[in-house]
Amino acid sequence: MKIFRTTTGRGFLHFYELTYWKKLHVRHCLDVMHIEKNVLMNIIGTLLDIPGKSKDGLSARLDLVEMNIRPELAPVSDGSRTYILAACYTLSREEKVSICRTLSDLKAPEGYSSNFRSLVSLENLTLSGLKSHDCHVLMQQLLPIVIRGVLPNNVRVAITRLCSFFNAICFKTLRISDLDKLQQDVVETLCLLEKYFPPSFFTIMVHLCVHLVREAKLCGPIYLRWMYPFERYMKVLKSYVRIRNRPEGSIAEAHICEEAVEFCSEFLSGLDPIGLGSFKSREEGRIERPLSAGSSTTPSQVVLKQAHLHILENIEEVHPYRERHMEILKSSNPRRARNEKWLRDEHNRSFPNWIRDEVMREIQEGQVVSTTIRWIAYGPHPVVMIYEGYKVNGICYNTKRRDDTRTVQNSGVMLVASTMHVASAKDKNPIITDMSFYGVIQGIWEVSYNTFGVTLFRCDWVDMKNGVRVDDLGFTLVDLNRIGHYSDSFILASQARQVFYVKDPSDDTWWTITYQTMTLGKQARLEAGCSSVPSTEGVINKGKGTRGPTGMSEITRVSCDGHKRVVEYNELGQPIGESATKLKSFIGTTVRVHVPISYQSWKDGGFVVDPRSKKSILQNASVCFRNFKSSLTTKHVLPYKKDLEKLKNPPTEYSFIDREHWNIFVASRLTEQFEMVSNKGRERRKNNKYNHRMSRKGYANLTEEMKASTSNGELIDRALVWKKARTTKD
Repeated sequence: MKIFRTTTGRGFLHFYELTYWKKLHVRHCLDVMHIEKNVLMNIIGTLLDIPGKSKDGLSARLDLVEMNIRPELAPVSDGSRTYILAACYTLSREEKVSICRTLSDLKAPEGYSSNFRSLVSLENLTLSGLKSHDCHVLMQQLLPIVIRGVLPNNVRVAITRLCSFFNAICFKTLRISDLDKLQQDVVETLCLLEKYFPPSFFTIMVHLCVHLVREAKLCGPIYLRWMYPFERYMKVLKSYVRIRNRPEGSIAEAHICEEAVEFCSEFLSGLDPIGLGSFKSREEGRIERPLSAGSSTTPSQVVLKQAHLHILENIEEVHPYRERHMEILKSSNPRRARNEKWLRDEHNRSFPNWIRDEVMREIQEGQVVSTTIRWIAYGPHPVVMIYEGYKVNGICYNTKRRDDTRTVQNSGVMLVASTMHVASAKDKNPIITDMSFYGVIQGIWEVSYNTFGVTLFRCDWVDMKNGVRVDDLGFTLVDLNRIGHYSDSFILASQARQVFYVKDPSDDTWWTITYQTMTLGKQARLEAGCSSVPSTEGVINKGKGTRGPTGMSEITRVSCDGHKRVVEYNELGQPIGESATKLKSFIGTTVRVHVPISYQSWKDGGFVVDPRSKKSILQNASVCFRNFKSSLTTKHVLPYKKDLEKLKNPPTEYSFIDREHWNIFVASRLTEQFEMVSNKGRERRKNNKYNHRMSRKGYANLTEEMKASTSNGELIDRALVWKKARTTKD
C-alpha cells in the first residue's frame, strides 16, 4: 500500500484518490488480534518496567513537564543524577514478584495457552516469547487476576475495565443494545487510564479501541474477521517450503499434491486406513472415550446407590417414571403433598426400588419396555471401572490426583443445576432455582448396566454457603478447602463444564474461577450429545494384592468396542473353545450379581434361553450358583458362627448383596438341617478317590482335544474321557 507525502509532511493513502472511498462506512478492517496484543504489551511492559517495552521513563516524564501537567511526576535532579518518582502504576520488586509468581504457578487446561512457566523469568521479572493467543488469554482473563492486590484500587479498576471490554467485544453473539453501552464504557475507561498513565502509553493501538464497537456493529462479530485463522494457516504454508530459495514454488507444488491426495481419498473412504494415525482417527470420532487405562473396583453400596440415583434422575427415558412416582407420593400422602423437601427426600429414598418393581410388572404384563429402561431399572453392576482421564465432547478431564503430577489443570468443573432454596430452617415452602456449583474431579467412573455404560464424575463440591463469594469487580472466588454436598457428589460427564482455578494473589485461601472458552466445534458436539460419603470409600487398597471377585469387565464392555466373542458348539450343543471358558465365567458373574442368594436352588429362578444351548448354560449357571453359595458359607458364615455381630452385613467384596437376602441366607446356614446336609456331602466327598485334573477346561473341551489328536476324528468313548480327566501330567 503506497503512502504519499504532502507538503506539510502528513501522509495519506492512495485509496483516498478514489471517489467512493470517503463514502465507505468501513474503510479499514481493524485486526483485534494485534490491537489486543499491543495493548497488553503496553500494560505489562509498563507495570513490570521491562526495558524497551515500558511506556514510562525519563522521556515520558519530560513530556509531562513540557505539557505542564501532573507536576508530581516530574523528574528530580540533584545535580549529578536524575530521579524518576514513583507513580500510581509503579510496582515494587515484591509486587513484581507476586505477578510473575502467579503466572509461573498457574495451571491452565490442556490447549488453553502456553505453559507460562517457560515464559516468565523470576530472575529478571519479565515476560518474553508471548504468542498472540497467550496475549489473548492474558488480556481477557488472567491479567485482572494477577494484578489483584498489587495496585491501587482505582488503577486496578481501570485496567480490569479495559480487559472486560476486550472480553465482551469478542463474544460470538453481540446485541446492539449491549454495544451502545460498551461504547460508552470504553470511552470512560480510556479517560480513566489517561488520569494515571503518561501520554506515551496511548499509542495508536490504544486509540483504535474506540473504533472497535462501531466496526462490530457494521461488520458483525469479531471472531469472523480477526487474524487468528490466517496466522495459523501461515504456519501450514511455511511447512510446505522445502527449497528456501524457491518458497512460492514449494508451496504451490505441495498444495497441488495435497489436493490430489484428498481427491483420491474420496474413492478409498470405504477401506481401512493403514498407518500410525488410523487408531487415533477412529477414536476422535467418539464423543466420549477414556484417556488412561482403567481399573476395576467394588465401591460400597452407599456410594453406588448415589451414583445410580443420579443416573436415574438425569436420563431422559426415565422422566415419565419420575413424574409417575411423584404423583403416587402426593396421592398416598395428601398431608405432605405441599412439602417439597419431604417429597424430594422420599423420592430419592424410594425411587430406585419402585422403578425396578414397576418395570418388572410392565414386562410381566407384556408391555413394551425399551432395553435401556430394562437394564437401568434393574440397577448397576457392582464392579465399576475407574479412570484417571476422560475426553468428553472434545474436552479433556483429569482427576485431581493426575493433575498434581502434570503442568495442566483439567480437574476443575462447574455444574448449573436446579436446587432447593429455603429462607430459614422453619421455611416450609422452599423454591427451586438454578445455581452454579464448583468442584474438583476426584474420580471418573464408568458404571456398567451390562449392555451399556454411563460415565460419571465424582467431585468434591465447594460449600455454597461459606465457600463461594463474589467481589466488587464481579470475580467469583471459591475456597477449595470448604467441601459440601456430600450426599450428591456425582454428575454425568456430559453435564460438566470445565473451569480452572487460579490462586488469588491477595489471599492464598481463595481461588479465582476462570472459565475456558469453548470453540464452535466443541459447542456443537456438546449440544448434539446431549452427599455424606467418607473420602476413603471406593479407593483401591494399596496393600498386598489379593485375587478379588471375577468381574469380566472385558466382556461387559464389548458393546462399546463392537467386538463380540463367537462361541463354538460341538454336536451335543455344548460350548467349546477359549470363548466357552469366558462364557462360563461370565455366567458365573451374572448369576452372582442378579440371582438372590435367598433362593434355595437354581430352579427358583426363571430364564428363557436359546434352545440350542439351553441345557448346557443352565447346567453351568446351576454349578456357578451352587459354588458361589458354598464359598459364602465356608468363608463368610461358618467361621463366624459364634460371633453373630460380624454376620449382620454382607462381606465387603460382595457388598452388592441385598441385606435382607443376606439375613435369610445366614439364617438358613445356621440351622441343624443344613448341618446334616453338609455332613452328608462331606462324607460323600471322602469316598471319592479320583478327582479330575482338567482345571476349568470341562469335558466338552477335553473331548474336542482328544478328537483332534486322532487321525480320523472319530468319536471318543466317555470312559476314556473320564480316565483322561483324572490322569496327571506326570
